[in-house]
Amino acid sequence: MVRKYKSSSQRWPLQVFFNILDLAGINSWILYKETTGENISRKDYLFQLAEELAANYTGSSESENLNELCWWIQLIVPEQEKNAK
Repeated sequence: MVRKYKSSSQRWPLQVFFNILDLAGINSWILYKETTGENISRKDYLFQLAEELAANYTGSSESENLNELCWWIQLIVPEQEKNAK
């Protein structure tokens, strides 16, 4: 479910970081589903999580950061779902 695709970075610290980030996202999704009983897809959950995290950010370019984060999620999640089949 995690890391069924090759990372674009050849630097191992970045690969470790993104793997930890993926695991944290999946773990939080599982906990969310178990505690709320809501049946939400992983992709929708990650988008909701990204929007809520970006809403707390008070930088000058909030919309750019949100768009970049959503771009990363769109890049990662469809490839994982495609490889999981």
